[in-house]
Amino acid sequence: TYADLLRTQGATIESVRQGSELRLAGYLRLYSREVFNDEWFAQLSPEIHQQLMDEYGDRRHVSWFFLNANEVKKTEIDLDYAQAAEELKAYADRITDAESFALLAEQYSEHDLTRRRRGELGWITKSGAGVDAKLAEAVFDAPIGTLYGPVRTAQGMALIWVHQARPLASEEDFRMAVRRGRHVELRKRLLEEIRLRTVYDLRN
Repeated sequence: TYADLLRTQGATIESVRQGSELRLAGYLRLYSREVFNDEWFAQLSPEIHQQLMDEYGDRRHVSWFFLNANEVKKTEIDLDYAQAAEELKAYADRITDAESFALLAEQYSEHDLTRRRRGELGWITKSGAGVDAKLAEAVFDAPIGTLYGPVRTAQGMALIWVHQARPLASEEDFRMAVRRGRHVELRKRLLEEIRLRTVYDLRN
C-alpha cells in the first residue's frame, strides 16, 4: 500500500500531509488557476489554442515495433526504408492481436527502451511531446485496437498498435490539463520571484 511504501522511507501519510511538498503542490494549483484563468484562455488566438489542444488534449495509448533504417545504407547489414518496411510487413503477417504484437516487439524491435516494455510507448498527444512528429501524426490516424503501418519516422520504420483513446470531455477538462501541465513552469517562476536559487536548482 501507499502507507507501506512511505514507511520504507521513514515517513507516514500524516507527515506527507504536513510536509512542505504537499503545501507547494497546493499553492501551485491555486497559482495556476490565477495565472491561467478563464480570461487568459479567452484571449488565446485560434492557433495557440490548437497548439495547446495538441499538447494537452486527446491522448492515445500506444505500442510500437521499430526497425532502424537509413536513406542510404552504410553497411551491407543496414536496412534502407523500403527494406525495413518489407521486413515489418513480414512480421505483420504474424500479428493477430495486441498480445502477439507485444511478443514480437519484445523479441525483435530495435528500440531498446520500449523493447523491454514489450513495445509500449505509453500515452501520446497530437503534439507528440518527446515523440517523433510523424509517428504522433500516424497514431491519430490509426484505428483503435488493430495493427497499423508500416509508418515512416525520422530514424526508421514502425508498426503501431493503439490500445485505447482518451478524449477530453469538455473545455473545462482542457483548461485543467493545461494548468496541471504548466506546474513545472510555474514552480520555476515562483522560485525565481522569491530568489531561492541557493536552495533549488532551477534547471530541474
